[in-house]
Amino acid sequence: MKQDLSKRTVAVGVFVAALVVRLFHCFEVFDSPLISTCTDYRQFMAYARDLHGHGFFMSKEILFNLLYPLYLSVFRLSLGLSLETLILFQSVLDALSAVIVAAIAMKVADVRAGVAAGIVY
Repeated sequence: MKQDLSKRTVAVGVFVAALVVRLFHCFEVFDSPLISTCTDYRQFMAYARDLHGHGFFMSKEILFNLLYPLYLSVFRLSLGLSLETLILFQSVLDALSAVIVAAIAMKVADVRAGVAAGIVY
């Protein structure tokens, strides 16, 4: 018996699945000793601190895209969020991105393509 899934049901399912997978991964990686040796994170945070302190007139040469350090500057430094809260917020945004990908695939193809695209993302 074939059931038709509503677009809202698919969106909620994709969001929950994406969020659970991302949170599991993030907090497993967060407990890893490798996170303390992550040089990208240190460089991003250094740029974020520089942005927070000096605005866009930074004293360092920028080697990365400026948007992620700007995001860190606003959410981590300005609002005083902990790293865990930042990871949670970022995981929710990424799960919403999976829902957007699923919605686009459902518009272009069908519901099964939307489910597949949202889960794969």
